[in-house]
Amino acid sequence: MRQILIAALIALVVSISLTPVLIKVFSHHFELAGWAETTVIIRFWLLGGISAAIGLMLFYAEYLAA
Repeated sequence: MRQILIAALIALVVSISLTPVLIKVFSHHFELAGWAETTVIIRFWLLGGISAAIGLMLFYAEYLAA
């Protein structure tokens, strides 16, 4: 188990060092494309809410089928 954690840590450090430092957060890509920060945040909230609702519907449908 310890070897897996060490390998994961090494992979994380390598991936961070190889990616550009300027843009780390996915939402900044939309801001650089000209979207307002509030628009980006609200759309991500909506996407998260819709995803949660779909997940709950799938869980409830499986629960009823059992």
